[in-house]
Amino acid sequence: MKKWKKIVLITGGAIVALVAAIIVFIVLVFPKGFLSSMLLPMNDSRGHLETVACRHDLKPLQTDFENIKGMKKVYWKTDTVGGPLPGSYDYYVGFIVLDQTEFEKLKTEYSWEKATPDFPTGLQPEVTGYHDFNWVYNDDFCNKVCGNDYYGAVDLDLNNGVIFIYVDDGR
Repeated sequence: MKKWKKIVLITGGAIVALVAAIIVFIVLVFPKGFLSSMLLPMNDSRGHLETVACRHDLKPLQTDFENIKGMKKVYWKTDTVGGPLPGSYDYYVGFIVLDQTEFEKLKTEYSWEKATPDFPTGLQPEVTGYHDFNWVYNDDFCNKVCGNDYYGAVDLDLNNGVIFIYVDDGR
């Protein structure tokens, strides 16, 4: 019986020593903030959105979201979540104001359902100059907009012809 106790004590001690060595290795090798950036939930990483500049250039959105026709004005932000680590990803969040012709076409092309978008701190729909919104969504429209490159939320405002995108590339 004493033999088994001795083996258990030696094995337990070895495990404790191994765990301690791993912790020391992590603390000494990885720079401050490296591991915490990997462990933050998605919304915590996006919490600094108010410090990201709002962009108004059409070309990047026209290129990345070629299935959205008739872009008239845009208000958008982009950033990378996770830093330069494997598993990091880029995201877009913003509002696209459509020309009237494309807006009228979209209203009748899809069967829309009521939506309740989750607007991030730092970018609210009032940036478009409108103040009364009626948000709707359609899975087929979202899939068309996102294509094979993005996934997330794509909603349409039936009052003003504004599209809200909150998508990432999920690399």
